[in-house]
Amino acid sequence: MTSIRRRLLFSLLGLFTLGWFVAVAATYVQSRHQIEKLFDAQLERSAKVRVMLWVVANTMDDIEDVKIYEGELARSSRHEKGLAFQVRRRTQEIFHTPESPHFLTPDGPGFSNQVLDGREWRVYTVFQPEESLTVQAGEPYAIRRQLVYEITRNALYPLLLAIPLLAAMIWLGVGGGLRPLKKVSSQVAERSPSHLRPLETKDVPSEIRIFVDELNTLLLRLHEAFEMERQFTANAAHEIRTPLASLKTHAQVALRSLNQGQREERLVQIIHGVDRVTHLVEQLLTLARLDYETQEQKFTPIDLVSLTSEVLAEIAPTALNKDIDLSLAEGSRGKVTGNPAGLAILVRNLVDNAIRYTPSGGTVEVEVVGDKEGVSLLVTDNGPGISPDEYPRVFERFYRGRASESEGCGLGLSIVNRIVEIHGARIMLSKPPFRHGLRVRVHFPPVTTE
Repeated sequence: MTSIRRRLLFSLLGLFTLGWFVAVAATYVQSRHQIEKLFDAQLERSAKVRVMLWVVANTMDDIEDVKIYEGELARSSRHEKGLAFQVRRRTQEIFHTPESPHFLTPDGPGFSNQVLDGREWRVYTVFQPEESLTVQAGEPYAIRRQLVYEITRNALYPLLLAIPLLAAMIWLGVGGGLRPLKKVSSQVAERSPSHLRPLETKDVPSEIRIFVDELNTLLLRLHEAFEMERQFTANAAHEIRTPLASLKTHAQVALRSLNQGQREERLVQIIHGVDRVTHLVEQLLTLARLDYETQEQKFTPIDLVSLTSEVLAEIAPTALNKDIDLSLAEGSRGKVTGNPAGLAILVRNLVDNAIRYTPSGGTVEVEVVGDKEGVSLLVTDNGPGISPDEYPRVFERFYRGRASESEGCGLGLSIVNRIVEIHGARIMLSKPPFRHGLRVRVHFPPVTTE
């Protein structure tokens, strides 16, 4: 399991260590440069002092005393430990520091790097032509490297000591910073499935406030969804219970009836009741399937005219049985992007709803109109219509209009509205021009080409 605390610990320690190493590397480079300059200056100064000393000694013919002095100085001077000198008059060596290599004479004065007896030396050479003297001062490179190493090591020691302390401080600090998140987690963990009230936002840091707010929004939506489902379940139970009770009553009457005509009448009522319950269950299953499959809808380009024509062909017998003139307007055209099964359900429910609420001998007209703004499906009937103040409510589940005398279950337009939402379309209700009844318009957005 991924741990925020552990991730922050490693990230911060890694950044701290990387930064420290960069600083140490910079210290190493800077120290090496400064030590090179300092030691070169010291080497040059020592060589030039020796030149003056030997010029004076040569002039005063006191070379032996200078040799003794140089030897004592080399043994006693801690400041110049590691320095070695070599003095030549013409090609003859007249002084050489004990236990040091013999330096090579370069072509010109100044600094040179020489490898002698397996060791690298930094050598400064001074020529004194008047006295024919060549004075060389040398120093092992190892001394410089050792000093740079010690400076770098001393810079690294605090890092080694600081890492455990810093890790502990980061661990405790991050733990304290994550305490509000743990509090939120505890609030969620302690809740029962039915406890969907918003989480407390008091003392919640701004960094996780947006997370808590979004979680509260989700809880609110879940609460509303569960309330709708509970209401839906209660309404569904009531809607199913009523026709079942009626079926039971008709069956009991038919069972007790001695008159063949009354028995047949009751059996017809039972068949009618079974049809009503079957229709209700089919609508409930359709609505449940639409709610479940919302996220899995796959849209494809669809010829809405062809699809509507196929649905009308299936529903035509129902219209004929009720003596209703069902027609698809000529010249209808339009393509939409959607789910074929869902759109077929939409058309079927709109037309079925119109047939149910249109009296015998009425008309139901269907038309598909396409333009640059999109495609509209229009279903118009000359039934009793709906009062404009009821327009918003007819999309509620199990709602049947005040003037309704049909035995519909009140789910048809709810299913239509759900499919409309899934397809990003709009549904509008209005009164047909010049007559009574209802016109339903479903407007689909234009087809986009990628």
